Amino acid sequence: KEREKYADFYREFGPAIKEGASTDFENKDKLAGLLLFASSADKEKTTTLQEYIDRMKAEQKEIYYLSGESRLTLENSPHTESLRVKGYEILYLVDAYDEIVLQNIGEFNGKKFKSASKGELDLADEKQKEKDSEKVKEAEKAMGALLGCLKENLKDQVKDVKFSSVLVSAPSRVVGEDFDMSPYLEKILARNGEKVAPRLKTLEINPDHDLVKKLNARYEANPGDPLLADYAQLLWGHAVIADGGEIKDVARFNKSLLAVASGALQ
Repeated sequence: KEREKYADFYREFGPAIKEGASTDFENKDKLAGLLLFASSADKEKTTTLQEYIDRMKAEQKEIYYLSGESRLTLENSPHTESLRVKGYEILYLVDAYDEIVLQNIGEFNGKKFKSASKGELDLADEKQKEKDSEKVKEAEKAMGALLGCLKENLKDQVKDVKFSSVLVSAPSRVVGEDFDMSPYLEKILARNGEKVAPRLKTLEINPDHDLVKKLNARYEANPGDPLLADYAQLLWGHAVIADGGEIKDVARFNKSLLAVASGALQ
């Protein structure tokens, strides 16, 4: 009822409320209702989960969120592109513990939580799903050889490489499984001395992106072009950085970046 006063209170005692919502299963619904999150709905004001639900589109099924070190990073993430196009609100979890909280809560008032960076995003009706599926099939038919080239060059770094209809303006993104930790949470746990088992992720490619189309043309002109391996590293590195992750082999990425840049100047 007194939102500004509560915001001050939450800044002081928010961590205790989050812990309660995660561990006190008898009162988790009441405590979850007291949680505050940054969101795409307002740059300044935080939101409760119920306020988020009250603003949801009629066809929206889940509460979407994304974890990262800063709001700016999350606002520019390729994971949010398709959600923004649909006009769906996104919770920005800049406190790594928030991700654990939402995973432990599971759902709120019948709405499940869904990370924008994990698993499949169910955003389309059946008619649109058919169109999206056909689009991916056409891309695989037209550029399947390029996809195989990327898979071969990234075989030690990715779980799979595939075309996706989810991306809008970004050329690529990395996607984890539903129960994977976000790169942000992985980094926080690692800094605290906890061991995090490495898990390979899938690289999704935007078949409509100009870079991908030109890369396919380059492949068709010369499948043995050594720069193809460097472009594969750039697509992967771009996606990892945009996801808030850390490139494991920085020297390899930098070498590919310089090779591509030098080639562009010829």
